[in-house]
Amino acid sequence: MNEENKHPDYYRGFLISEFAQLEKAIDYYICKYFLTEEIKVYEMMQVITDRLTFEAKRTALKNLLDKKSLASGFVKTNSKSWPSSSFLEELRLLNLERNIFAHYPTFLTDKNSLICLIEFRDTESILSYDSKKYYSIIERINKAMGMIFRDEMQSN
Repeated sequence: MNEENKHPDYYRGFLISEFAQLEKAIDYYICKYFLTEEIKVYEMMQVITDRLTFEAKRTALKNLLDKKSLASGFVKTNSKSWPSSSFLEELRLLNLERNIFAHYPTFLTDKNSLICLIEFRDTESILSYDSKKYYSIIERINKAMGMIFRDEMQSN
């Protein structure tokens, strides 16, 4: 099926699915920090991290990454931000996109967009996602997931 024949909700579902995989990667990283036995990692994911909001997971991840930075000799100053701050900001921005796709109704798609969503906060606003904009979000999600799996969340 080519892009023109896909229903706009296909794009909604695909993006949310990709984001869910990113969230599970964060869960795994957090649990793996505390446990080495794989069965216990998954048990902790089922019992604890699955009950946390995304923001709670992002905050926990920040804490672990900050501890890792300090252990490697990083010294926080007013002019020096944490090595993981840009990565954590990217996670925050991706979560905003995920929330748009999860909560805003689908609007009639124009011919140049894969999906249009409508926001009603304060005033009506249509958010259009053409192929370039949509797939750049998917790429950012996948890049963040790869950085978690490679443990490359901290810049030098």
